[in-house]
Amino acid sequence: MAAVSWSVLFLSLSLLSLIPPSTSDPTYVYSICDNATTFAINSKYHANLDTVLQSLSSNAAPLGSSLFFSTSAGTATPDAVYGLFLCRGDQNSTACRDCVTMAATTDLPTIYCP
Repeated sequence: MAAVSWSVLFLSLSLLSLIPPSTSDPTYVYSICDNATTFAINSKYHANLDTVLQSLSSNAAPLGSSLFFSTSAGTATPDAVYGLFLCRGDQNSTACRDCVTMAATTDLPTIYCP
């Protein structure tokens, strides 16, 4: 009787291991922006923003499998830009890269923080 119970338990656990882990959807869902935030398109701030977004995107490559990265551009207070990404632990490096690349290339700052 005990042998049957262990067999059922082992079979159940074996079947559970076949279920693939879930991954998160790389959909952009959140932004923090003061409604009064504006910047000129050809300003030093905009150039620094482009530099930070490019750096974030290039450091989210799947070969490096980086799930966290931070960077900055500019030293003067009104023109300084800081950026980081931190991907969830259940994301693989490809999903992380896709999410960061989407955020960096779809011009989200000018859409959400004009």
